[in-house]
Amino acid sequence: MAGNKYPEITEKTILDTAKKLFLEKGYEHVTLQDIADACGLTRGAIYHHFKGKVEMIDAVTDYMFNAATFYQDIKVDASLNGLEKLRRLFVASMTDDEHIKMYAMLSQTFYKSPKLVSEYLLDCQNSVIPITQEYIEEGIADGSIKGDSSEYLAEIVMVFTNLWLSPLVFKTTKEKLLLRVKYTKLMLESIGLPLINDEVILAIEKMCKVLYQE
Repeated sequence: MAGNKYPEITEKTILDTAKKLFLEKGYEHVTLQDIADACGLTRGAIYHHFKGKVEMIDAVTDYMFNAATFYQDIKVDASLNGLEKLRRLFVASMTDDEHIKMYAMLSQTFYKSPKLVSEYLLDCQNSVIPITQEYIEEGIADGSIKGDSSEYLAEIVMVFTNLWLSPLVFKTTKEKLLLRVKYTKLMLESIGLPLINDEVILAIEKMCKVLYQE
């Protein structure tokens, strides 16, 4: 592989620039050439790091999550049990301004793109489920979560929260989304995982105000 011709331009710089353009203009209205121009690079130099726009937006959303301080803060907070950590993670991700803006922007076109949906599903499998399972294992160990299979519980949580409740995958109204939240709360409680409490519901309602432009 050829060496990087632009050592002064890091992948972080590209991701920061791409994030800014996506949030300002929307995913559909930003090209790799736009990102290259904003970085002072050729499009070929961008392809040195990313194969296409789908890979770029996937990297940007991962970068945003990994750069968020709330994730590490929650992970090392010894005052929280496993269930509380899981709840806090959901609340933080749904009330972080940049995350909400990116979510709102993508919700306009996401479900129309099979490539984006495919990448999202892979990310759920490779990232969301392991993180969720980690906190569920803590919860089972400390007694805050009832169950004997953290793997299956993590998969169930992912299906409900990242698919059925996600406007990225299912285009819906605020009223229908909140009704789904109500049913999800009941179903998760029935298997010993009371994830959705009043705090989580308030966070979802805040996210809805941005998504549905109230």
